[in-house]
Amino acid sequence: MKHLFKGVFIATVILVFSSCSKNIPLPPEQNTASTVTNVEFEEELDLPVITEEIKKTRALTYIYNDPCGTNANKYNCVYYARCKKPSLPYGLTTWASKLAIINTQNVSVGAVAIISTNSPYGHVAYVTGKSGSGANAVITVRDGNWHAGYITQRTGTKAQLGIQGYFN
Repeated sequence: MKHLFKGVFIATVILVFSSCSKNIPLPPEQNTASTVTNVEFEEELDLPVITEEIKKTRALTYIYNDPCGTNANKYNCVYYARCKKPSLPYGLTTWASKLAIINTQNVSVGAVAIISTNSPYGHVAYVTGKSGSGANAVITVRDGNWHAGYITQRTGTKAQLGIQGYFN
């Protein structure tokens, strides 16, 4: 079902629009971490897709001062994760190849999270923080290309982030 909306949404929705090839303004380049708080728009939206993506995304922060934030790494999640964790295997071009490297279900800082998406490529992200334990553990990941051309940081539970497992 599609609806026409006009108003303001939080940064999380900017990510959803970019993944749906919508033309939404991007945040300004800065030298420090920054969060986009809102953007005005008038757009026809497919609500079930947005609702599901918002559940996975949680808080989204744009990172501008990461030493691994090169142009190549901003457009490729594997390149970014390998910069952070050089032991990450090569050949991770498909969802199946990313699933094949999972060697633990236990999160730890420094691991690479394997994340399900609606694409045949899947996604990987570097784990930078963890608090709590079990299914309710809050995990912070940094990733290249979650929002095309940016290094971002997201926080949520394993289920909220869509994490299938980890490479340690």
